[in-house]
Amino acid sequence: MNQDRLDRRYISEYTAGKLRSVHPLYRYTIVGIFGLVLFFLNLGGWDLWDPDEPRYAQIAREVRERGEWILPHLNGMVYAEKPPLVFWLTALSQKIFNKDSAFSNRFPSAVAALLTTLVICWFGTRLFNERAGLFAALVLATNAESFWLAHRVNLDTMLTLWITAAMAAMYTGLVDSRSRLIAFSAAGICAGLGFLTKLYIACAVPGLTLAAYLLASRQFEVLKDRRLWLGLILFLVTISAWLIPAFQEGGAGYLSQLLYHRTATRLLEATAHASPFYYYLKNFPENFLPWFIFFPSALVLLLRSHWRKNPSAMYVLAWFVAGFIFFSLAKGKRSLYLLPLYPAASLMVGFLWDRYCSYPGSMLFKKLVRVPFYCMAGALVIASIAAPLVVQHRLDLSLSTIALMALPFVIATVSGAAYIHHHDKRPERVFYGLTAMIVTGLLFAVLVVFPAMNSRESAKLFGEKVASVAGSPCRLAFFRLDEPTFLYYTGFIGIRQLTDVSELELVFRSSEQSFCIVKNKTFQEIKREFSVPIAVIFSEKVRGREYVLISNRAPEDRTASPLTTEKEIAVPSISKDEVIER
Repeated sequence: MNQDRLDRRYISEYTAGKLRSVHPLYRYTIVGIFGLVLFFLNLGGWDLWDPDEPRYAQIAREVRERGEWILPHLNGMVYAEKPPLVFWLTALSQKIFNKDSAFSNRFPSAVAALLTTLVICWFGTRLFNERAGLFAALVLATNAESFWLAHRVNLDTMLTLWITAAMAAMYTGLVDSRSRLIAFSAAGICAGLGFLTKLYIACAVPGLTLAAYLLASRQFEVLKDRRLWLGLILFLVTISAWLIPAFQEGGAGYLSQLLYHRTATRLLEATAHASPFYYYLKNFPENFLPWFIFFPSALVLLLRSHWRKNPSAMYVLAWFVAGFIFFSLAKGKRSLYLLPLYPAASLMVGFLWDRYCSYPGSMLFKKLVRVPFYCMAGALVIASIAAPLVVQHRLDLSLSTIALMALPFVIATVSGAAYIHHHDKRPERVFYGLTAMIVTGLLFAVLVVFPAMNSRESAKLFGEKVASVAGSPCRLAFFRLDEPTFLYYTGFIGIRQLTDVSELELVFRSSEQSFCIVKNKTFQEIKREFSVPIAVIFSEKVRGREYVLISNRAPEDRTASPLTTEKEIAVPSISKDEVIER
């Protein structure tokens, strides 16, 4: 038998990858504990950062405080850009923890990431075998993008959970006709929950995967099965449970904004986040690190595996390829939009490592795995030494401080490399050692790097300082700003949004003292246009941009404010020279 036929046999025989003497409950418990540590450790160790986090947390806060659960609001106005499921869950988290904090706001994302990891562990077992499922779960939990978004308030982590669950249920129905009623029903409900998270993406990814799979497998008779259409009916019932009350409260105008103008246009027209079609060819390799180094090998492996005769290989390929083409053709692109494809990519890499563990002597797997493995292991060791130096340079920390914080992680990474070298002939232990090295770097990020970056990235100090000076939202305005960060950290609702100098002049002509936040660059451009006095209260940098709080007159008693910084101008009083008049 020639080598090529041997390699194809190795690829096709999936049952060899069983985990010896490990009960499934123990396996899921181990994955669950792993996810708890990875996703929840120091989850609230830094403030909410732009983009998106303060915006979504503010919407959830207004849902909870106003008690208006049907139509989300932002700054007291109806928010027609996203459906409400994540905002509901975040508001419930705030209630459960009785606190509007970074931890309570990020809690739903961390739970969604944990559940997605468990679903992939089960689904990988269903597709291939136990070991491939476990490997896929570990890959999904430890790639850069999935890990990062699990620690942020966002919609895409929750969306990925619903899409992954729908994909797993749909595959079960496709390959097991006896379970189609439950499987297709579950797929429809999960897709519906995904629609209530981020609308059309929850339909597009499963729908395109199903179409590609049926075209490749020629199983068109599935379309005649009534149980499949029952799943579609349950999908419509799920989304109607919210769309009907939303129509009753917001009318046709609200649904038109939500379902087309603010969402569908981003797929069809370059209204926001426009990028060329090849954007994800560059973006995906960066964000799927460090596991992307094995992804090309995994893709080659599946393409060599008689994939037309293997439903599992065909389904995973359809999931990733059809989804990747869809996202690439969409006009609007951001790195997190591709997150629903990361479970498919993780299944592919997990399958590659499972085959390598089963047949370590095969020349095919030596070529596909060992070369990228040595490159990756070496890069991780170098990164463990270089990363603390980069952090120290970027954040202006003392070398002794960063060395003390990084030393345990460097030791753990080098120890992992030594463990891998010692067990070089046992691929399964090599994979676990490699995963441990990656986890070391990720824990260094959440325990050291992110908290150290907080002073530069957070707007909390500036927002609280503005709130203490302004005292009330009716006295505060934003000029040419769309900054939910300041809205969230001032704690105000109903702040005016101004876009024209004449509007700002009208506000500043009031007999009461008024305040306005504006970018310093914008302020320098427009200040000579004013015909009313303007006083600069203080300025501060947030995420590298300088913002200024201005007023129609200087406060009589600036010492009353408990918050001061070195950026503050004219404390405790502002002289006449600092009042700008045309």
